[in-house]
Amino acid sequence: SANAPTLLTSNSWEQEDLIKTIAQMGGQVVRTYTFSVNDSSKANDNATGNYIIGIGNYNEIAFKKMDNMLALCNKYGVRVIIPFIDPYGYNGGIPAFNDLFGKKIEGDGSLVPNAAKFFSDAEIKAEFQDFVRYVLNRKNTITGVYYKDDPAILAWESGNELPYYNEATSYYDPWMKELGSLVKNIDKNHLFMDGASFGTRVAALSDPNIDIVTLHMYPHTQTSSFKDACRDFRNYFKGKKVVTFGEFGFVPVSEIEAFYNEAISNGTSGTLFWSIRQHLESGSFLKHRETETYWSYHWPGFESGDTFEEKKLLRLTYLKAYEIQGKNPRIIQTPEVPKIIKPISNPQRSIIWRGSTGAYGYDFQRAVSPEGPWITVGVNIPDDFFGTAILFSDSYPGVKAGNTYYYRVRARSTGGYSDWSEPVSAKARSDT
Repeated sequence: SANAPTLLTSNSWEQEDLIKTIAQMGGQVVRTYTFSVNDSSKANDNATGNYIIGIGNYNEIAFKKMDNMLALCNKYGVRVIIPFIDPYGYNGGIPAFNDLFGKKIEGDGSLVPNAAKFFSDAEIKAEFQDFVRYVLNRKNTITGVYYKDDPAILAWESGNELPYYNEATSYYDPWMKELGSLVKNIDKNHLFMDGASFGTRVAALSDPNIDIVTLHMYPHTQTSSFKDACRDFRNYFKGKKVVTFGEFGFVPVSEIEAFYNEAISNGTSGTLFWSIRQHLESGSFLKHRETETYWSYHWPGFESGDTFEEKKLLRLTYLKAYEIQGKNPRIIQTPEVPKIIKPISNPQRSIIWRGSTGAYGYDFQRAVSPEGPWITVGVNIPDDFFGTAILFSDSYPGVKAGNTYYYRVRARSTGGYSDWSEPVSAKARSDT
């Protein structure tokens, strides 16, 4: 399956598109990014974004997004892994959490010192544990189910890529032991994952509260192939802990296929590539650049992603998702009806529509009345564009400037065609 790092912050429509994407891919599990922390050095919008606003101050608007995400995961049969905190500053993380107490460490190389302070300072530790208690004991405003009882959650993860090296090492082991005990005392239903995700951690072997260990693999973190790293990591923990690969990516698909095959054959419980992004409610997809070559992946894969083998990777993951379950791949369903976003200010320049999960292309028709007759003006138009808001422009002959025309769209996927959307009117600006 995949990581979906925007799941905790997206709106409800986009959350549903992401979770439907995971289900269509054959994924049983998705991993979110961490809870965001207000960073006093940035102009953050607390009303819509960050989960942790201040000491003991948690954002209800943000948590209602999590409520909705969990309700959707239950609806579509997808389970979620949720890491608590991040050592980096992408969404506040440990540096911003420390800064709530005026204990943020600035400057180059501050990652480990910030982590050491977070793991060892009694005041900071107590506040973080209070936050974890709040999360576990929260009652979902949509379903009425407490998080600690919600079957949508597969596992809580101590954090994302928590530093387990240099001076932070001596602080992390006791911190992790305390956190695991806290989580397990409150939540009897869910698994707990160690977020120290680079290398093997000896203390994890003897900690009864740790159910899952995980490894993240990228070209800059590995001295061996993904396949060999998978074998060695699994062998180290075999018979002692559940093994997953919580993140990996940025290598050729041929190497990923060898890694998938090794994971399936050696009893690894799961792999999650980095990362999948959703359709936007405003049209097209959310774009995120990872490296000079790699962008975020968009289901089911498009020619715009050929430089990093997007279609190959997503197709391979789809097949392997069923293979690891011992099942035949499920046929992808007929796509839902897309929706043209109103108003169309100039159909000869840009028509924007809200995409359908799993669709690889869209067909457009034009008519002089909402009842037709209809003529086809666009066939198999993708909705994955980089650097432009122009998804489709009507250049088909027959348009007269000043006249009103009607447009409709349908989606196409490997499961067939959707019905046509409701017609939307637009006045032509020029002749074609």
